[in-house]
Amino acid sequence: DRSNIEKTRSNNSREIALHLLTKKRKVLILDGRPRWETRYIQNHFDRDDRWETKVIFDNYAAKPEDGSMRKDFPKSREELLSYDLIMLGDVAASRFDSLHLDWLVEFVEKRGGGLVLIDGVCGGLKDWAKGRTAGLIPVNWPANPATAKAYTWQLTTDGERQPGLRLSDSPSANMTLWPTLPEMTWAAHVTSLPGSQTLAELKSGNATTPAMIFRQVGAGAVLYLAT
Repeated sequence: DRSNIEKTRSNNSREIALHLLTKKRKVLILDGRPRWETRYIQNHFDRDDRWETKVIFDNYAAKPEDGSMRKDFPKSREELLSYDLIMLGDVAASRFDSLHLDWLVEFVEKRGGGLVLIDGVCGGLKDWAKGRTAGLIPVNWPANPATAKAYTWQLTTDGERQPGLRLSDSPSANMTLWPTLPEMTWAAHVTSLPGSQTLAELKSGNATTPAMIFRQVGAGAVLYLAT
């Protein structure tokens, strides 16, 4: 009689919770023009069956209200808040409707969405550091930025701790690999605001400039890329 061998049967089963995603995650990509980096990101998400992608490029109509950035933007607050990630490129806040700016702020601060900022040579993101959207921007742009022709990447101590920035399973090898990435020929010169984390820098000679900056904003998070 083997029933006497098992002292308790309470550990023979257990309850588990299963979270099943039945719909795709959504990313909204906004930029002033179809830059190479924006097209690359769009193609990356388009190839991933787990994501649904919407892209809006500004047509720079003489009147912002006639522009594609306002006309093609999500039509309602609820539609915008249904996104999981927004990527904002080199386009000024003045190209958007004021109500849309309110929705974007709510998307990050209250909805808990992710916002990735990708700077560009036209300096459109500087416009976002004023008014109602200022709280979304984790950097300042100096009045007289330094110039350089070539930059190499290097991780900061905070960046070393980020799993998403690991190019190698070995921490020491990872630190060595980042400076071997292709040189950047342009970068916005910025300073990190208090409460932000610089994850990576760009080095030119003996000078460095913050290049990847992260900050929690309300319930959400913002990642700024200087190039």
